[in-house]
Amino acid sequence: MLGKPNAGWADLKIGNFTATVGSMTNVPYDLIKAFSDFIEKGMGVASFDCEPYQFDLILSYTMGAGVAELAYIVDCEKKIFCENIKILDLAKEFIVDIKENIDDWASAWHGNEDGFEKIDKRYRKGILTGIKKLERLIENYENHC
Repeated sequence: MLGKPNAGWADLKIGNFTATVGSMTNVPYDLIKAFSDFIEKGMGVASFDCEPYQFDLILSYTMGAGVAELAYIVDCEKKIFCENIKILDLAKEFIVDIKENIDDWASAWHGNEDGFEKIDKRYRKGILTGIKKLERLIENYENHC
C-alpha cells in the first residue's frame, strides 16, 4: 500500500513492514522502475529515504518465482527485515495506489517548485507513461507464463 502524499511524505506498507517515505527520492518513478526492471531483467531495486534511515526494496526471484524480498537497510549494511510477497500482485497494488492519488503525486511531490497545489503536468504524464509501460509488461509476463 502506498498512501496519499502529504507535504512531501507518504506511508508505504508492504506486508508487515511500514515506513513513511520522503520526497528526497522519487517514490512513484522509483517503484515503477523497480517493478519494470524486475520483469525485464529479473531484479529490481528502489531506494527510499525515511529520515533518519533509508531502506531498499529488492525484488528478485531468490525466494522462488514471483516472490519479493524486502530488505530494510540500516547504515547501508544490515538487512533487518524481510518478507515474501508475490511481486506482480504488489506491483498491481502500487499501480492502483499511485493512480488513485495521481494529482497529489503530481502536485505535492518531487521537486515541484510551484507549491503543493499546482499540478506539474509533465511529471503527471511521466508517471502515467511509466504505469502504462509497467501494465503492458505485467500483461505480457502473465500471458507468457
